[in-house]
Amino acid sequence: MWSGFPMERTSPRGFTAPKSPIIPAIFIFYGPCEIADSSQLEALKAPILFILSDDAPAGYPQIVSDDRHGARAITESLIGAGHESIMVLTERKPDGSAYYHDRIEGFKDALAAHGLGFDTSALMALPIDYGDYIDSAMTTIRAHAIPALTSSRHRPSAILALSDYLAFALAKVLADEGIRVPSDVSLASFGGWSITALMPVSIQSWVQPAPDIIQTAAQATSYLLGGRAFAGTIPLTDSWRYAVVDEAGGVGARGAGDAADSADETEGTGRTGETSETGQVSRPAEARAISSTCFMVPGYLRLGQSVRRFNGPTRIDLRRTNQPMAAAPSTSLASSAPLTATLLPYPASPLTR
Repeated sequence: MWSGFPMERTSPRGFTAPKSPIIPAIFIFYGPCEIADSSQLEALKAPILFILSDDAPAGYPQIVSDDRHGARAITESLIGAGHESIMVLTERKPDGSAYYHDRIEGFKDALAAHGLGFDTSALMALPIDYGDYIDSAMTTIRAHAIPALTSSRHRPSAILALSDYLAFALAKVLADEGIRVPSDVSLASFGGWSITALMPVSIQSWVQPAPDIIQTAAQATSYLLGGRAFAGTIPLTDSWRYAVVDEAGGVGARGAGDAADSADETEGTGRTGETSETGQVSRPAEARAISSTCFMVPGYLRLGQSVRRFNGPTRIDLRRTNQPMAAAPSTSLASSAPLTATLLPYPASPLTR
């Protein structure tokens, strides 16, 4: 993106960059924007698109993920694995409030669905220096989260980090403190980004597929440059959900890149509705316009060995999470694809308390 400032530079071939400011065709903000005064945006003479910006100013075009549904699904997977005491870590906005409001609400939704009360002390919003994220996160986790985790009489059996980067920093601090994942505490996160591949155990998370988000952003950009309102759906051609038909006939969805997938599982499922010998049905995902200025991109549950199963069913039916949430705003509606998760068996190990 051009900065818009006058510049003059001659290349070895004699090319001279223009002196006058270059106005970009569109401005794109990704992630937290931390814009305290949104009136500054009015001076920009081009469309603005926010991508996964939890604090984007109201009314501006956005690409969002199904955060509320996703947080509910990942929390359901923890509860179904036997965890009823769950600590939630998020990041703190400059005004002191917590980032990821919809993810927090999704967590509450899952608790309510199982008759579990929400304890405000289980939610911790940590101040993070985004200029030095990992070191800053590790410092504040050591100062605040670890004492809360180790000093509690009813120590949480699982931690849900509402950001993969926060989960990455947390995993390092837990290892430094001698707290084992998942033997001592289970860990789940939100995002499914590539940084989780660097963790010592596969992380259980709700995935926001990067290729899908990029494709949706490209289509949204064409809408904005054409002066059109967002509408309809966007077939996500690079991303497929492989539906697993379980013994009871239920249908679940998982991403094509899940660690649990194998070549023989997905073989012969290249078209929508085509079934393989292993009972998988492939179906394309699609982003949908939930307002004239907002596209929502679906996600999926990725299982991992960072979560230890205590007691409870070996299968968790998450299809009920697709029911409309009465109190949810339009930007937090659950995605329409049914979802079922199969928990992997984990080695038995007593929880250190």
